[in-house]
Amino acid sequence: MKFIKVIEKNPVSQLLLRTVRIAYFPFYKKVTKSFRPFTIASLDETVSELAKTGKSFSRFGDGEINIMFRKRSIGFQKYSMGLQKDLLDVASQENNDVFIGLPHAFLSTSPDKLLVKSFWWAYVVNNRDNITNFLNHSHRSYFLDTNFSRTVTESRSKKTIKRIVTKVRHLWENKRVLVIEGAGTRFGVGNGLFENALNVSRIIAPSRNAYNVINKIESSAVEFISKQPRKDNFIVLIALGPTATVLASRLSSICQSIDIGHFDLQYEYLAMGKYHKTNVPTRYDNEIINGDHVEDIHDEGYLEQIVAEIDE
Repeated sequence: MKFIKVIEKNPVSQLLLRTVRIAYFPFYKKVTKSFRPFTIASLDETVSELAKTGKSFSRFGDGEINIMFRKRSIGFQKYSMGLQKDLLDVASQENNDVFIGLPHAFLSTSPDKLLVKSFWWAYVVNNRDNITNFLNHSHRSYFLDTNFSRTVTESRSKKTIKRIVTKVRHLWENKRVLVIEGAGTRFGVGNGLFENALNVSRIIAPSRNAYNVINKIESSAVEFISKQPRKDNFIVLIALGPTATVLASRLSSICQSIDIGHFDLQYEYLAMGKYHKTNVPTRYDNEIINGDHVEDIHDEGYLEQIVAEIDE
């Protein structure tokens, strides 16, 4: 099993797989036309909606759908009936405080690089029933784009990449930020991502199987948020896999809470002039080989930002 995971994360293996998957394109077009009518906002529209409305954002992608409808674990989070139920509840709820996100590739891959397109062509074809089940389970016809947090490695337009990254950073401009992240994620540490924020605080959760302690994480977050004098200039950013999908919804009634995903890693790639996944030694990354081997850092500012650490 470990060998298979290494093969799946190997760049050469991924290139070969995605090249083969190009053959799925004709079937992909047919499948997308079979779905019930729904809309997914563009990258620009997604970030603009979050900025304009101040609403929260729960994102669903291939990992969440695997848990919901295939009862499958993903690399850093074991399947559980509780997580499956919570994800289904978030997808079906009529909560006006939270947007739901789906990958734009469920309808179109036009913004993407070819090898990203081919991944989604194969995924959508092979998971038509699961996507249909999600759409039938949800009462919504309008979704934001889950993949706004992966623009650097997925978009074929460098102009679009820079524009979206700039717009996302404006979401926390002159705001107090609470980051809820897995150990080793170090979202925004040492790269200037939060230079425009008023201040940053952090709750550190387990990097693996964080859902097991989601109630503790939520309690810690609610306690911290309740002590803030204002909620209109406060934002929660959650980088915690499918646990973030659930947690963003749970916290949505208190303040804007965004499931921010891999945005920090994407920002790191851009800073290095890279438009593909690459090793960042000081960051935990579940998607690359040995991504769980994280270098120690000695950053007093980062340590001072930590207001709580939740053990598994």
